[in-house]
Amino acid sequence: MRDDHALEAALFDAVAENAISERDMKDLLHRMKSAPRAPRRDAVRCEIEVALRFIEAGSRVRAEVTGPQGRSVDLEVHTRDCIFAVHVKRLQVSPLPLGPLPIGFDGLASIPRPYLVGVEWLGSGEPEGHVLAAAREFLLGARIGDRLVLRNTASRRIGAIEIAAPRPPDPEGTPSIKIVAAGNANHAKALVRRAGRLLRRAYRQFVPDRENVIVLAGGGPSARDVVDRAVLGGHVERWDQFPPRHQRVAHGRNEEGLWQERRFERSHLVAWCPLAIPQGAIWIRESGVIPPAVIDTARRAVGAAPGPDAPSRITS
Repeated sequence: MRDDHALEAALFDAVAENAISERDMKDLLHRMKSAPRAPRRDAVRCEIEVALRFIEAGSRVRAEVTGPQGRSVDLEVHTRDCIFAVHVKRLQVSPLPLGPLPIGFDGLASIPRPYLVGVEWLGSGEPEGHVLAAAREFLLGARIGDRLVLRNTASRRIGAIEIAAPRPPDPEGTPSIKIVAAGNANHAKALVRRAGRLLRRAYRQFVPDRENVIVLAGGGPSARDVVDRAVLGGHVERWDQFPPRHQRVAHGRNEEGLWQERRFERSHLVAWCPLAIPQGAIWIRESGVIPPAVIDTARRAVGAAPGPDAPSRITS
């Protein structure tokens, strides 16, 4: 994210381009500079950064707009004859560092099962033979959500392995496991709960007669998965549904997601705006509900990859 000087300079440029009013610029800078505590200051800086991203996407922005019933909107975005509300929440994600996994785990990818597998590795070198053997035996029969603690010969915990999500077969139709580095599973669940609280807090600020977009800002590459689970729910096997053709098990999402079970029905689009990496993501609840201009603007503002929205779309 830009430093304070760069944020101020960018806001002055936006005023010159008539993308934000001078009054809003002064208010944002005053709130940033006068914030009594660091967390509040960081939240305002985050709000300014997101406002600038929408301005750089070609929109005009109003800040801290008071809507009906006295509800405050962080940003009101004007783009292509369309006006929508944006609620910005700072996502503080501090996962454990994820270094490259030892090459010994690469052999597990030959197991013919269609899963994404997360490995938390605390060891200092290559995994011993009995560790890989235990991991292989576990992966041959485990289901989504199952987790195995890995231990050395002295029974000391040196990591864990977990079935994280389903994975489509390769182009030839052959299922295979993909191994990725992962942090502590309990820590990840706590982050998902934190993101869920931010989503619900933003929802309580929704205003009528406007499309309302939630933007969670911050975090590194692992934050995308945190937001995905907070919006859609964690991956689970669904024995109450028929599996797709040529598959034995149906996969779905659990109830921890904001959009599950027709809850929070006025929420149609959530965006993740990373501050440390260039590419963010958007999630669309239903097709045909949100004006295309809103989707396109949000996509460009957070740096989401262009293309079909089906992978992140949920109908509830």
